[in-house]
Amino acid sequence: MSDLKDKVHEIRPGRLAWVLRTALPLRDDFSIYLDGAKLESSKAGKGRIKKWILGKEIEALSKPAPDDIVATEDKSLPKEAETRFALNHAGIGRITGYAEAYRELLTGKSDELGRSHGFFVYVRGRLINPEDGHFGISPDELRHGTFGRIRVVVNMDGLDDYLQSDRERIREGPVLRDAQNILRAIFNRIRPELERVDAQEEPGARLARKLASSPASLARRPIIEMARAALDGKIRLRFVALPFAATRSERDRVVAALETRAETPEQFVEGIDFAYNATSDDGIAVYDAVTGRLRVNGLHPFVGAFFEEYTSKTSGLPLEIFAMAEVLLESRLHQVGLKQDQVDAVMTSRDELLRYVAQESGRRTSMMVANALRNARNDEDRLEIEVVEAFRSLGFDATRVGGKGKPDGVAKAHLSAGADNKPRRYAVTLEAKSKQKQGAKLKTKTFGVSTIARQRDESECEHAVVVAPAFDHTPGRDSALAKEIKADRDNTAASNRPRTITAIHIDDLARLVQLRPVKRLGLARIREMLRACSMPEECWNWISEVEKEAVVTPPYEKIINAIHSQQKEFEMAPVEYGALRAVLARETPPYKVNTNDDLAELCKAMAAMASFEITATDRTVELNQSPQNVLAAIEAATKVHLAARH
Repeated sequence: MSDLKDKVHEIRPGRLAWVLRTALPLRDDFSIYLDGAKLESSKAGKGRIKKWILGKEIEALSKPAPDDIVATEDKSLPKEAETRFALNHAGIGRITGYAEAYRELLTGKSDELGRSHGFFVYVRGRLINPEDGHFGISPDELRHGTFGRIRVVVNMDGLDDYLQSDRERIREGPVLRDAQNILRAIFNRIRPELERVDAQEEPGARLARKLASSPASLARRPIIEMARAALDGKIRLRFVALPFAATRSERDRVVAALETRAETPEQFVEGIDFAYNATSDDGIAVYDAVTGRLRVNGLHPFVGAFFEEYTSKTSGLPLEIFAMAEVLLESRLHQVGLKQDQVDAVMTSRDELLRYVAQESGRRTSMMVANALRNARNDEDRLEIEVVEAFRSLGFDATRVGGKGKPDGVAKAHLSAGADNKPRRYAVTLEAKSKQKQGAKLKTKTFGVSTIARQRDESECEHAVVVAPAFDHTPGRDSALAKEIKADRDNTAASNRPRTITAIHIDDLARLVQLRPVKRLGLARIREMLRACSMPEECWNWISEVEKEAVVTPPYEKIINAIHSQQKEFEMAPVEYGALRAVLARETPPYKVNTNDDLAELCKAMAAMASFEITATDRTVELNQSPQNVLAAIEAATKVHLAARH
């Protein structure tokens, strides 16, 4: 102990007070004093929403509380005394206390000394449930996200006659059940207030509150320091948007504005925008250093995969925090001294992982996707999902969007520039139109050509695809639908911005999905269909011609073995297509592929047939199984396709 004496002098009072307040649970019967001053638990700063006194603000309880609950007031007690008011129950007697709701969870480090949330039941001034915050009620009945933000402190002295010998448990019976039902009813009474507050709060405000409670060194300083370095031209930032600042004074003003915002942590993030105009190279989010707003990339596959969770008022926060964490990660990597190419490599690999996790979770073969698409023809929500999955299976970077005034999805084709160096990338809006009644046709008015065209143009896409079981159109006839789609094509071509709308039957899109791997249909080839075909019969004819095409079977075994050898040589790392092309060209006999894009399409086709056995991205390919297992999966898929044709 004598060795600790010197350490005592190193502890400053302010630091000690912070440590004690952090470790102090939020309990009426748990107090700590430092130099004569009572310390308040840090949990008290979690943003108390409201406090209800039993018998005053809470005068009645609904089911499952017993019917004989009556609010009373003991006027002999001081007016400011909480125990002046009570709820009376025939079996338990007078019940006093209060309930509180907080914006944040009351769990944390202080739980090691004592919990701060849940039910606190006192009998003659003694807490009888110090460990069991649920008071014997199943946690399944009390949702943690809400229960962890409430405190219900009750005095039930009438339970004294029912305590067991250890004085910490109540005998099973009607009185215990009544006490539990009273607590359930109090929880149900205050829960709507929490839900109301959550529903009114903007996502940006929630995120700002969370970040404000984090240390500046983790949540704000990295962005400020990296903005300073980027403005000086020392580094590049992909996840922080900075204005062009030509002079030193302009750069200083940008940094000064960030410093000022950081002094009020709740304002460091001013809000959140859900952006749909991102490019294929954009990450999951960008923090705008000027406006303080976080722009979440609505077309990022990871965001699309959790779209419904994001739009939910109660579950959106994890995605918001995750998006901001990506911004902070880039800044932190620069801060710890990594070189620019190292930072870029880390962030690129991480973004690829997020995209792949979103796209390949529950990954299915092309045949499975096609069958799921057919089965969803009479289910509106399911069809929207399966149409996006169908385009993903076709090789697009497809994301579900949805929402008022927006397409059901957007599919992006990531193609390198052509031989003339002109860009070949393109994008497609997706719209699914199911019909509950079998055989029902999609009316031209419901199709909404003008609406589809507006969504396509606002999403900055070149093409739009509408998928339905049947359309109000007779093949070969100059129907209203055919005229409107043709007029849109003619008008956009006349303005030197050619755009298309394609109507395709569900069954034909399913057929295209099945054909894609065995016919090795690349994204450039699929664009030929979008440009050539407007009406369903044109799509049917185009797909039927593709089905008749004889395609030389690639040397799957040679390619798979080459991938395997490259992975073995480089510690099982993914194989880049350029390196794989070089290896295949040296084989005996050589197998030459014209471009990296062609090889990527071939590997993606194998992945569509072999599901989890092989993984192919836009840049790399890797085997997840032995070469023999991958080859067996491809052969099996080919046989299934041939059987489906006959």
